[in-house]
Parts: sequence; C-alpha cells; structure tokens
Amino acid sequence: MWFSVLGSGSRGNAILVGSGDDLILIDCGFAYKTLVARLDALGFTPWDVKAIVLSHLHQDHSQALSPLCKRAGPTIYGTTPTLEGTPALKDKGYLCRGIDFDVPVRIGSMELLAVPAVHDTEGSACFSVSSGGHKLALLLETGRITKAMHGLVNGAQAIVIEANYDPEMLADSVRDGEIPRTVGERIVNGHLRNASAGAFLANGPHEASLAVLTHLSAQRNTPELALEAVMESLAEAGRDMEVEVSLQGEPTPLFDLGAYDAH
Repeated sequence: MWFSVLGSGSRGNAILVGSGDDLILIDCGFAYKTLVARLDALGFTPWDVKAIVLSHLHQDHSQALSPLCKRAGPTIYGTTPTLEGTPALKDKGYLCRGIDFDVPVRIGSMELLAVPAVHDTEGSACFSVSSGGHKLALLLETGRITKAMHGLVNGAQAIVIEANYDPEMLADSVRDGEIPRTVGERIVNGHLRNASAGAFLANGPHEASLAVLTHLSAQRNTPELALEAVMESLAEAGRDMEVEVSLQGEPTPLFDLGAYDAH
C-alpha cells in the first residue's frame, strides 16, 4: 500500500492511495487538466482511479469531480451531507455511495473508515485507509483532534495531518485588515495550527514513523514554520518520525507504507 499527496492548500487538494491494482483519490480539488498532469507525473491516468472519496463539499476538494466522472466514471464516496451538498453532483446521475461514520467501507482491496471532522461544513470527515496489514491515517481539515480520530491513527504507519496556520501570522492578518475577524475565527475553529499538529504527532496514541503535513495556508504559514513547529514538538517528546511537507504546486513522492513498518 502506498500514497502520494498530489498537492495541498487553499487552491486544491487531492491524495492518491493505492494497493495492488486499486487506486482511490481522497478529494479531487484541482482543475481537471492539473489533476491529470499530477497523476501523469506519477505514472497514472484518471482511468486508473477506482473511486473518489470526498472529505467535504468545498470547491478546493471537489473541483475536478464532474469531468472525472464524465470521462472515467469512478464511484464517488462521501457522507450524505457531502454528497447532497456538492454542486457538481446535483442531478447528474453519477454513481455515488454514501458512507456512515464509524462504519468500514470496502473499496476494492482497501478498507475506508470515516469519523467526523471539526469543520464548518456538515458531514466533513477524516479517514483511515487500510490494506494488507498497512494503514494510512488522514487527519484532514479539522479544528481539533478528537478521541474518534485516535482510532484512525492506531496501527497506522503514516499520518497525513493538517498544519494550516501560524498563530502569529494569522493574528497579523486580522490586525492589518487582510481578513475580517470573523474569517480569522473560522480558521481557528476549523483548521489545525502548526503547534497542534506537532503536539499530536509528538504525544498522540500512535506508532507511525511518517507524517506528511498538508493544507498549509499560503498567506498565514510557510513550510519552514510548519516543519519547525512539528520538529520542535517531536524533539521535546523524544519521538523520532520522518516529517514531510506537501506543497500546493507539486505532488509528493510515492510513499510505500511497507518501508515504514515498525521494527
């Protein structure tokens, strides 16, 4: 089992997960041509993708949905509020399958489990994907880590986790009038700051040896600040992990979970 973050940020998000001949996309928030180029860079096409799993209904997670469905016909998975609230799915007749929280769903050789995220859209979800004794935890856009998410990381070799903002940069944006205070409050309530991601990776109930930081704000964060905050937390806890940062403009390498098995 392996994965790659095809790109992550406010302008688009998608994660490719594979096991054997089965490929699924977690979100598809890029323009169709961009997504095709990201898949091609890793040696795949849209027709290789068996299913698309939507974490929530925002455009930066679903932009390529309609052209993907028209051309390649993957099955779309999501919670009922997400499927009903995503404009690209309204009255189109695409093949959709609802998922319930805490109920495993089989997609080919992989098992998907969803739990509620703390976000500003109903039905938002975080996931784990398991196959062949390997497990990937996906703690996507969420304002805080909940106890339900502890089950997602239990037994995972890798954790993809949001590190959205630096508090000082966010405070500066609000003070300088770059964003309204209400937007700043929405960010705080619906997204993880760098230190929160670091604290969970350092002290959370998991034995993962790889973390990939995602959804960094282009205006209120930098890759250097996110990585520094997380590595500082890990050092203070005496915990050793490989930490990578996913960027908006390019996919990460393919991470083989077999290489991160506990020894």
